[in-house]
Amino acid sequence: MSRFRILRSLPVFLCLGIFVASLPVHPALAGETIVFNSGDEATKLKTDPGLGGASLSLFPGTAANPSLSGNSITVNSGGIPDNVFGAYTTNMGDTVINNRVFINGGTVGGNVVGGYSEFDNAMYNSVTIIRNIWVS
Repeated sequence: MSRFRILRSLPVFLCLGIFVASLPVHPALAGETIVFNSGDEATKLKTDPGLGGASLSLFPGTAANPSLSGNSITVNSGGIPDNVFGAYTTNMGDTVINNRVFINGGTVGGNVVGGYSEFDNAMYNSVTIIRNIWVS
């Protein structure tokens, strides 16, 4: 009788094993870490690629070579004239995934966005506001 129970449950284990083996695996993504404090404006702010070069924002990578995944952006103090992005791309086919923005203080003149992709997916991005901040 116990032999029958083992054989009977075998297809269930095989099905579960195949299901688990077929789940997508997201590798640990290593992106940029940026910590922004008062006085960092000249070295860490860049021209926002989506606004025609008219404003200064905080984001990882560059317009030509964006950092798309696994970024951590922390704003502690200081003033950011426009936007804060965990990741930002205007390139066709770029997916933005698993980025985090933490706001501890300072002022932001535009938007605070975990991740933005103009033409493709943006998923698993987050914004955490820890203290009061002025967003105009």
